[in-house]
Amino acid sequence: MTTPTVGRRGPATPESLDPDRDYPRMVGDRGLVEPSPRRVRGYFDDALVFDTTRALYVWEIAYYPQYYIPVSDVRMEHLQDENHARSCSSVPRGYIR
Repeated sequence: MTTPTVGRRGPATPESLDPDRDYPRMVGDRGLVEPSPRRVRGYFDDALVFDTTRALYVWEIAYYPQYYIPVSDVRMEHLQDENHARSCSSVPRGYIR
């Protein structure tokens, strides 16, 4: 019998196997990537910048997951490229933080 996994790393815990869970686990290993079960929207002033149901939770550090958003769900006219390097190599191309 194999251990079920969640995201890309680590064994599933009783907390992560709960299908009704709509929040990230309390602590994830650095580099863990999981789909977010929530709709995520971001605004700047009154302008909608992104709206997605395909966000990812990414643990760049163990205790605080970040949201990564698919570029296709972002209204790019509201962003300015500052030439920052990607900080987490486990995030698929086509997502931004």
